[in-house]
Parts: sequence; structure tokens; C-alpha cells
Amino acid sequence: MSVIINGAEDRVFGEGPFKAYPMVGTGVYSRFKQLRTHISPKLVVVGCLTAVSSFIVFLLGVHIVIQYRTIRLDMRFDMFKKLVYIALSIFAIIQVIRLIAWIFDNWSRPALRRTSNTGSRRSHGYSRLATQ
Repeated sequence: MSVIINGAEDRVFGEGPFKAYPMVGTGVYSRFKQLRTHISPKLVVVGCLTAVSSFIVFLLGVHIVIQYRTIRLDMRFDMFKKLVYIALSIFAIIQVIRLIAWIFDNWSRPALRRTSNTGSRRSHGYSRLATQ
């Protein structure tokens, strides 16, 4: 593939990411056109779930700050109630992050998971060890 350098920026910095990797951007290479136009539905779903979970974590963090700032030490029952709310919010943040990490892990590498989840010799086509 020949490289056409058009401007001073290309001469100094080299090809941009969309020319160097045409499957990513909108380069002039036509053989990667199918890769550029196809967007995986899993990528869209995981992206939306990440955005929603980030918003939920932000709201829970704001809830923690509000509960902490409004604690009154002279009212023991209300103080205990707010501390329980803070602990539940921290637990909810941890669970939301674990859920999105689990979803991303399960959907991002299906081929790797299929070959490594058994761990036995037979899954790789070997029936005995090399020393036997």
C-alpha cells in the first residue's frame, strides 16, 4: 500500500489514525468499507449500559454526600438511619460496578471464554501427557 503525504502535518507526524487504520475511520480504502459500516449490537448495548450505570453511580454518590452533610449528631436515630443509607448506597455502587464489569466480561471475549473454561487436557485435543 503506498502512502500519499499531502500536507506538512502528515510529513511531520505521519499518517493519522484513520489513514493508518482504515477499518476504524473513513479512509479511502474500499476493502475495509464493510468493517467501517457494521456496528455490533453488543457494543451499543454495553455502551448504553455503561452510560446508564455511570449515571446511577453518580446519583448514588450525590446521595452519599447529601446524607453525610445532613447528619445531626444530637439525633441518634436519624444519624443511625443516615449511616445505614450511606452504607447501602456504597454497597449499591459496588454492585452496579460489578454488574457492568460482569456484563462486559461475558460479552467482550466469547471465543476466549469457550476455550479456557474447562481447563482439561481433552479440551485442547490431548489425551495424555507428553511424558507418558
